[in-house]
Amino acid sequence: MPRALCDRPALHLLTLAWGIATAEEAASLAAEIDAFAVRWPKARFLIFANTADEAVLCRAAGLAVIQFNQLNLVDETRFTPVDGVEKTVGCRLRRWAGSLQAP
Repeated sequence: MPRALCDRPALHLLTLAWGIATAEEAASLAAEIDAFAVRWPKARFLIFANTADEAVLCRAAGLAVIQFNQLNLVDETRFTPVDGVEKTVGCRLRRWAGSLQAP
C-alpha cells in the first residue's frame, strides 16, 4: 500500500540481508533510500547494521543507523544449539530488556 504512506509519517526499520563492506555499497544504499524519500517525504529509515564496521560505513554515507545484529531477534527456543556453543543471544536480550525497565 505505497500510496497510503505518501502523506503520512512512517518509520521503516531496515535489516540488511547482505554485508556492507565498502563505502560505495553504503553510498548505493543511501541513494536508494533517497529515492524512496522523494516519494515518501515524511518517512524515516533506520538501518540495523549487523557489525560495527557496517554501522560506521552507513553513518559516513549519511544514513541513520544503529548496530543491532539480526541474530538478536532469534528465538533460541526454536532450535537446539550445537554442543559447546554458548547461548548468548538470549542473555544479551535479557540485559537489553532489563535496561528498558523503569528504575
